[in-house]
Amino acid sequence: MGRDRAKADLELLALLPDDSSVRDDLRSHVDETIRHIISVEDTERRDAFGIVLASAFLVVSAGFGYCFVEYGGWWLALAGAFFFIFGVVGLASDGPRRQRDSRGRRI
Repeated sequence: MGRDRAKADLELLALLPDDSSVRDDLRSHVDETIRHIISVEDTERRDAFGIVLASAFLVVSAGFGYCFVEYGGWWLALAGAFFFIFGVVGLASDGPRRQRDSRGRRI
């Protein structure tokens, strides 16, 4: 979103006449926007949504595990293993601090 806005501002800057009074202001605004984009995208962060989703999978897995121990049934163990695998993989991929884009995907 920030890059699209900066690109639109650059296109607007190109359309302004050379003697426009706002040309320098818009140029400095574009410079600040690009510096902000670079500083934000170069920082490492975690994907909060992915962590919450993976944690929810692990909680559901624990629930299936409890039901399997209490009531039996192989299908409860199978469902619990399914959610456990997705929870562990989700935490392993979203938990570590990494460079990410605006949607939380690794860069």
